[in-house]
Amino acid sequence: MSHTSGPWKHEEIGEGRYIISDSSSRGLMCIDTDLFDEIPPEVSEANVGLAASAPQLLAACIAAESVLDFASSVYDPGLRDVSVGGESVADVLDKLRAVIAQAKGDV
Repeated sequence: MSHTSGPWKHEEIGEGRYIISDSSSRGLMCIDTDLFDEIPPEVSEANVGLAASAPQLLAACIAAESVLDFASSVYDPGLRDVSVGGESVADVLDKLRAVIAQAKGDV
């Protein structure tokens, strides 16, 4: 499955209503945050910003997975066992691969 390439941007088009569009200002999706009264407006705005950054986040995850995989396969196979903050490089690679597959609709 393919998604619309980024970057995406978002703008408020009414109180609690947002449109996410691509770089040519073509609308991709509308989000109505007023449907969920229990979520504070500033959290809703942050969630919309996160959704709008999805293409860049996916690209960053793909790049990170590629670099970590290459470095741990070619330069230092022991790198996969290195832990930082309680997570090994192997764990991070697994998480990156899972979220990339989910974003691409491969799960």
